[in-house]
Order: sequence, then C-alpha cells, then structure tokens
Amino acid sequence: MFADARIYPDSSRVIIRKKAKMEPFQDAKVVANYITQYHTFYHCNIAVTARRMYSGKGLYPYYDLDSNKTDFVMDRIYLDSTGQTAAEGRIGEKDNFHLSKRFDYYGDVSVIAYLPTIIFNGSTRMNHNCVNFPRSWVALAANIDPANIQIPISEGMKDIDKNNIVAGMAWRESKTLDS
Repeated sequence: MFADARIYPDSSRVIIRKKAKMEPFQDAKVVANYITQYHTFYHCNIAVTARRMYSGKGLYPYYDLDSNKTDFVMDRIYLDSTGQTAAEGRIGEKDNFHLSKRFDYYGDVSVIAYLPTIIFNGSTRMNHNCVNFPRSWVALAANIDPANIQIPISEGMKDIDKNNIVAGMAWRESKTLDS
C-alpha cells in the first residue's frame, strides 16, 4: 500500500535496490483509494519514489450505463498535494469516445480517488438521427457519473468555438412520423 492506493505488481514481486530504491512496476494495477476503491487503473507503469509518492501512467476502464467498456490512457497517475491519488488524461476527437450511446465526448479527463465521479473538461454532443438538426459540439466541464449521465445545461451555453447556442424542445402535432 502506498499513500491512499494499493499497487499490485503483475509479477507480485517488488525489487528493492541499494538506498531503498524500488524498481518501477510494469503492467501493474492501481486501486485508489484503498477504502472506497472508486477507481482502478490497469497496465500501469508506476515508479514508487517514497512511501507517499508515486507516479506513472496506465489505462482507465470506463463503463457506461449499458456496461460497455472503453479503455483510455491516463498519461499521469500521481499523488496530489493532499496525498490523494489523482489521474489525468486526454481523449482525442478521433478516438470516437462515447460517454453513453447518447453522448460523444472528447477532451481532458481526470479522476480524484475520493470522488466516485469522473471529471470531464472538453466537448460533448448528442447522438441523434435528426437530419434537420446538426450535431453541434458543446463545451462541457462537469463531474459525470457514468451510470447516470446528466449533461449540465445553463444559460449562456457555448459551442467549442465560443458561439452562443440554445437548448429547447420542438413539439409536433402530426399523425405521420415523417412530417
């Protein structure tokens, strides 16, 4: 156990050299924090430099509401200034990542061990089949629970180019679906 996390080396072996220098872990698993176990990272390369200091990178498994799993890279897994495990990564637009089957996303992603949610700071858009309405990317900065996706909508919403956008409903009174 290191700080607030449990780190599991793939070989279950820890090699300690002179002056208590540990060999970095390859393909390790990190569970943070060890009490709540909200977040798990796989295939991690972790360097432990002190009892309360480690850093590395690894994969984060994201499960949406329908239990679809998508792994994305956390480029930085580390202890923050409060001694909590934190991780940061980036999901590119070309990665074709989905928060759920209804929402696409790209941008920065981070986790903090004591929070059950994931912090997304980037752009999202709705998936719909309406050819009359474009699927615009909307700026998003929110803590998201993958089991209960709620995109915050507020006055003064902007798209990724800082243009104003509006949200609303269109009601149609028709007996035919294609009108």
